[in-house]
Amino acid sequence: MKKKVFKCSVSLCLVVAFLLTLSLSYVAAGPPEDAGPPEHAGPPEHSNTPDHAGPPEHAGPSSEDINRHVEMGKELHDFIEENTAKYEDKDDSTKYKYALKFLNKKIDSGEVKDIQKIDEAKIEQIDDDVELNTLYEIQKNSIRADFWDWDEFRKNSLRADFWVAAKLAAPVLPHASYFLEHSLDDDPDDVHIWDPFHPIMDDIRATNVYQNNIQEFESNIPTDERRYSEEFPAQFTRHDCWDLFLALHRTDMHSEAEKRYGNWWAAMSTFEDTYDFQYWEWENAEDLPSYVVTIINNHGYEAQEVGAIQNYDIQIDVRDELEP
Repeated sequence: MKKKVFKCSVSLCLVVAFLLTLSLSYVAAGPPEDAGPPEHAGPPEHSNTPDHAGPPEHAGPSSEDINRHVEMGKELHDFIEENTAKYEDKDDSTKYKYALKFLNKKIDSGEVKDIQKIDEAKIEQIDDDVELNTLYEIQKNSIRADFWDWDEFRKNSLRADFWVAAKLAAPVLPHASYFLEHSLDDDPDDVHIWDPFHPIMDDIRATNVYQNNIQEFESNIPTDERRYSEEFPAQFTRHDCWDLFLALHRTDMHSEAEKRYGNWWAAMSTFEDTYDFQYWEWENAEDLPSYVVTIINNHGYEAQEVGAIQNYDIQIDVRDELEP
């Protein structure tokens, strides 16, 4: 049976959902005031990694990439605030209107590629009382009744929606929003993050999933051998880290360790995922946060179905030092 998906081309609902997710993330963000660093916060300065570790052929994103992504997100926020200051009542449709204008500005400057410029006349038709399907109908009726033209148009409209949503989320959800934006390329490279100073490393190390698994792994290492490996389930949850929960799905944690000196072991845990969207049934949403995430996920599923979002593989190598 074919799954039912949303039919609104310009997904104002998506942007509203992301704004709500950001507010939920702000509430959940940050460790308690008395929290210290995780037990395995390393690696220390003298750390080495297993022999096979090294720069992959297609490394990325770098810390600089993430910083640029977040900075443009902040620039988008400032652009929206500056241009909506004149409105007494700024609702989400007004903010979305100026977000699309910002996107056009970045397309003109060459900073954004693989997304077609949005017709300014259609952007101007977004007003304070717009209904979710209004712009969809305007766009649909403004082009030739040709299936392939409409298919390409719908793909680029959804791609623009998700670009805006990714930039809105960037300051609070840097990893999830970066992976989402990367999927909007026509042919995205696979992502392999190995830099020990990349910000995602400390975020992963701080999760209960990682700490519980690495502690079990450490306790299982046979001290009379020089190499050891083990695999663990590693599904991040929204209660653990919103950013990783939205960024990665169905991951496993494959840990390898090699004895270096004394009782110290150099460890590397690899997380692998395919960036894609599966349709989620609405009845499985148990509360407001999971309902909001279901909205975002199923919009992603729709965008993937028409080619706006492209799949790619993600690999993250997290290094640590252990003393079993």
